[in-house]
Amino acid sequence: MSRADDDDYDDRPRRRRPRDDDYDDDYDDRPRRGRASGGGSGGGAGAAAGMSVAAIVGIVVVILFCCAGGGIALLLPAVQKVREAAARTKDMNNYKQVALGFHNYHDTNGRLPAADGPVSWRVHLLPFLEQENLYRQFDVTQPWDDGKNRPHANVPVPVYVSPSDPGDTKQTHARVFTGPDTLFPPGRPPLSINPRNGQIPDGTSTTFLVVEARETVPWPQPRELTYTKDGPLPQLGQVHRNGFIFAMADGSVRFGRESTPDAARRIAATVNDGLPLPPDF
Repeated sequence: MSRADDDDYDDRPRRRRPRDDDYDDDYDDRPRRGRASGGGSGGGAGAAAGMSVAAIVGIVVVILFCCAGGGIALLLPAVQKVREAAARTKDMNNYKQVALGFHNYHDTNGRLPAADGPVSWRVHLLPFLEQENLYRQFDVTQPWDDGKNRPHANVPVPVYVSPSDPGDTKQTHARVFTGPDTLFPPGRPPLSINPRNGQIPDGTSTTFLVVEARETVPWPQPRELTYTKDGPLPQLGQVHRNGFIFAMADGSVRFGRESTPDAARRIAATVNDGLPLPPDF
């Protein structure tokens, strides 16, 4: 049988096994790493590249910082508007509570509280504003700042305070109009807001109950906004930009614009002028 017919035959060429005497002790055939050209310049190039990257990163950081600062500056007016809106909402809720206090007082006593007695109507409303304990400490037959009333006059009542006022203030913007043709005529018994009694011919929905005055007073003091037909109108609003908060005798609370004409304010301040409020009041 020939070798070609032998399946186990392998005719691939064989590498000659080296002999011991073929090796040279000084010969080393391990592959060598190529030496970088330029000698020591390779390290300098790496350092320069690192410095370039650091410079780029620094520039990016500065740009981002500037952009962030500009973004914050652009956001400030929006944040301020949100705060103002929140403060106005809180104040309107306070005036709503005061209006409800008036109505609850009226339901209990059949009339509104007096605005020209020894203490303010704000003292008389305390039991209807969850301030029963404070009310019991007042002597409503004595002046608001005299004797035993003085220390209680320095207790702040949250519902009479605006969020925009100092936190420890004892002053309030919430005041009523007093005068011969107003809801609180001085020297006369307090009026009734019950339509069946006919004491508010113009209607409760067109008559001021309590307004946000520009001038503040100590909350227990019975010093209100004097209205006369021919005299100047008291100034309203200062807490909120472009307007003032007010509650009508029907209990509704609104925001009046600073541009509201004096003629419209006079209509709202009186109970019997026979004139309707402007549609845009």
